[in-house]
Amino acid sequence: MRWSVRYSRLTAKADEDFIAIFVESIDRFGVRQAEHYARAITDCFALLASQPRMARERPEFTPPIRAHFHGSHVVAYVETDDGILILRIFHAKQDWPSLM
Repeated sequence: MRWSVRYSRLTAKADEDFIAIFVESIDRFGVRQAEHYARAITDCFALLASQPRMARERPEFTPPIRAHFHGSHVVAYVETDDGILILRIFHAKQDWPSLM
């Protein structure tokens, strides 16, 4: 059996989104909970990288993306040869399709 490592990478916008989520989480819930949620989101990235087709494809976008709901957020990403590229991370209550 051959094993391959799959990676998740973030665009600059997704990195900004992640930082904003972390900072807002600190303000609203405290450092401990913010760190817990940040770990949960990064675990989600690893899961998506290992199983990139687990989220539904959204063909209405060009190129088609996949959107995975995690907690209060939506992770928008595309599959790459070696994993996934995370395009954005939105709050689930946002009109995220219009922001893509």
